[in-house]
Amino acid sequence: MKIERRRWTLGALALAAVTAACIDLEPDPAPAIRWLSLDARADAEPSELPPPAEPALVLARVTVAESIPDRLVRRISPVEVAYDDLARWNEPLDDALRRALEDELYRRRGFVRRGASSGRTLEVELVTFELAAGQASVAAIARLTDFDGVTVFDRRFETAAVVDGSDAGVIAEGLTDGLRDVVVEIADLAALR
Repeated sequence: MKIERRRWTLGALALAAVTAACIDLEPDPAPAIRWLSLDARADAEPSELPPPAEPALVLARVTVAESIPDRLVRRISPVEVAYDDLARWNEPLDDALRRALEDELYRRRGFVRRGASSGRTLEVELVTFELAAGQASVAAIARLTDFDGVTVFDRRFETAAVVDGSDAGVIAEGLTDGLRDVVVEIADLAALR
């Protein structure tokens, strides 16, 4: 009986010592989430380009593919992507894309906003927005229809820019430049048609 009591006492003392040591331990603070912005309008000046052939334009649906989350995406291989939980966009990507298109089309290019029945209609879907093999890859599908609903163009616009580094801020800059390039390509074709 005396041996069992000693074991119980030693066990209780060991448990108390471990508990006391754990009470003083504080968990590491959670890593901070980085909020990334795609707003690069500060350096964009009104364009010196000639006015569009047909200035009336309705910017209709602007969407983002369901496979593109609100986090930074890094493509690991052709069949695998990694989502960065600590690097997030500060606004929905479809809002950023719409803002970039409106800025380029209406402010810089001179297109005129019209109601859906009185102008050509442009729809855009962002389908790729990721870092892949050291490049910021951006792709969008744009469809322009005329007043009668006849398709003027329906095509994919894509760009890839080399990103020097793995920092989320550097990648965001590359993706911002890529998004801007795609938006300019869409506006160029819309202005010609």
